[in-house]
Amino acid sequence: MKRQIHKMLLIAFVVCSCTGSAKQQQEQAQTPDTTVAQVQKEQKTEGTIFHELTLGEAMEKAKQEGKNVFIDCYTQSCAPCRQMVKLVFPQKECGDYLNANFICIKKDMQQDAEDVKYLNEKYKLAIFPTYLILKNDSTHVTSISGAILDAGRFVETLRSSIIEAEAKANQQQ
Repeated sequence: MKRQIHKMLLIAFVVCSCTGSAKQQQEQAQTPDTTVAQVQKEQKTEGTIFHELTLGEAMEKAKQEGKNVFIDCYTQSCAPCRQMVKLVFPQKECGDYLNANFICIKKDMQQDAEDVKYLNEKYKLAIFPTYLILKNDSTHVTSISGAILDAGRFVETLRSSIIEAEAKANQQQ
């Protein structure tokens, strides 16, 4: 009887501590005064590595490394964008996939930079976050719009979107 009570208390403790942790993460991700750049600098994880490169530099690095380019198109005022930065990109599963296959860069779509003007003009981005996948010759592979706040689901969505886009491209040839 005592063992059952101890087990129940232990389970309740674990459930409560996990729930509180997730709740704290969500509250932190919704903090409006934390910029995406600040979060990126504070993170020391096994997660996604975002390079501070121009689009052209990212393409060149991707060619050298035999990878494609992943672009996180975000805005500072976008709460789902901040949630992705705090909750998804730092995850090992996300980092393992993105770092192995892509040169990852971030672009604040409210900035007045040449890359941002080009991306807005070319892709008519209106929903944030939007993730662009480009081949290293700048050919568009696929795009995903909206936050997916689970790293495993995000990686799986990205993989399936790329497979579907490549299958479609092969059929058209």
